[in-house]
Amino acid sequence: MSLHQRLPQFLLPPRIHAQLELARSSRILSETAHQTQTRTHTHTQTQTQTQTRAFRTSPRRLFTSQHQPPSPKTTPTPKTTPTPEVSRTTNRLDRILTRLPKPLQPYTSRLRSAPVSHIIAFLILHEITAIVPLLGLFGLFHYYTPMSGSSWAEYILANYGTYVSDGIARFERYFTRKGWFGFGQDLQAPQADEQSREGEGQDQHQIDVIHSWESGNVDGKYRILVEVALAYALTKALLPVRIVASVSATPWFAGVLSRLRSNVGAGKRKP
Repeated sequence: MSLHQRLPQFLLPPRIHAQLELARSSRILSETAHQTQTRTHTHTQTQTQTQTRAFRTSPRRLFTSQHQPPSPKTTPTPKTTPTPEVSRTTNRLDRILTRLPKPLQPYTSRLRSAPVSHIIAFLILHEITAIVPLLGLFGLFHYYTPMSGSSWAEYILANYGTYVSDGIARFERYFTRKGWFGFGQDLQAPQADEQSREGEGQDQHQIDVIHSWESGNVDGKYRILVEVALAYALTKALLPVRIVASVSATPWFAGVLSRLRSNVGAGKRKP
């Protein structure tokens, strides 16, 4: 302790007493300012830590912040208009799927949203599974198996007679138009003869053709016509099997067509 502090204040000169008071006041003010600054720093640090913990526990605050940058404007994707080829392919698929039996339609409904390559592959497979059995069964009936009066013919006529009649009418018109197997060559007015076979007359004509074929007293061209109609009836009856096979093989066949198209394109680009 200094001498000035040990002496009573009334013994000190006025000048020294004033200096002591000024020094004490300055020390008190300095301590008060230091304490205030310490409390302010502590409060700021505590608030920062609280905000940090709140941000860590709630990351969504990042997206609700007032300083969030504006989101970039998204331009709407233009709708692509299908080409006429794609439209025709899709319409053909719709016609085929609409004519299918109801139990098969849920199985083939995914084809409506399939890529165009898969739709084309399915349509090609559908045609292949129709043409190959038709020609194969006709060859079997015509060259190897005598169908006239056989149990096979009776079974097909008894269970698929409607398909047989439809096949006779369909292929007789087709053979007459093409002039195949002697059809249309002995008619002076094919159109008038075809018109005379509409309705009940056409049904009776088909029945007469089938009866003549069963008795064996039939012209060679009508024998071919009935054998083609029998093959057509069995091919129609196999429609569920054909559809299942075509749908199952569609992804594989689409890959085959894609590789074939790539090879053809690469061959054309070579000098």
